[in-house]
Amino acid sequence: MSPTRRAFTLIELLVVISIIALLLTILLPSLKSAYEAGQSAVCMANMDSIFAGAFLHAQDNEDYLPHFAYYASVGPSGEWWVTQVAQAIDQFERDIYACPADASPHIGTTFYYTGSTISMNPPGGNLSAPQTLFPVEYRGHCDLVWDPPYTTALEPRKFLDWMRPEVAIMMLETRAHPLSNTGVCFDLDHLIPLQDPTFRHTRHEEFERHMGQSNVLFIDGHVDSLVATEVGRLAANAEIVANGTW
Repeated sequence: MSPTRRAFTLIELLVVISIIALLLTILLPSLKSAYEAGQSAVCMANMDSIFAGAFLHAQDNEDYLPHFAYYASVGPSGEWWVTQVAQAIDQFERDIYACPADASPHIGTTFYYTGSTISMNPPGGNLSAPQTLFPVEYRGHCDLVWDPPYTTALEPRKFLDWMRPEVAIMMLETRAHPLSNTGVCFDLDHLIPLQDPTFRHTRHEEFERHMGQSNVLFIDGHVDSLVATEVGRLAANAEIVANGTW
């Protein structure tokens, strides 16, 4: 006589499925938070790398910052901050210029890249040299450069121009201007409306990708995760000093 085989009843199967579904409901938010925290940590590390490159560039250039404003006005050097940072750290790390949390980063920046060097200028003046197109998401403060009297080219400022570098925003994690579509740098005046918690804008979500926050790099080199209203308050409380920086 063969032994009787014990099978799951329909009720038992439904109970097991219900328990699994309940566990998934409990665990998924925690897993999502951990995933977003990991992406935020990568973004902060990216900003640390960018600041390191900016600092090294300044050391070799009389304390002048890289050119963080419009790449169409980079001046005599012909280099933008992306190439200046890469040249300063002596390597091109494509991934440090965009956040993995951004599903559709701004793409439209073209560089000449030979595999060992990167430049806005064609190597040896060869306009047919290979070019590469890649995302540049982080945006510098437009006032990191200034327009000297009797000149037409914008020039970078110095690290020491800021009276309170610990509260002066150097770079935002945003693929476009938070309140317009200019894209390549941001203006503090346009950030001030963000301090109003009732203010909503199509670019407001740029500050909500990491559990309602976004990463901000400051002139003194530290990176902080802030909500949009905190960024707006920093912009509104900017301290103007004699030379026009803050």
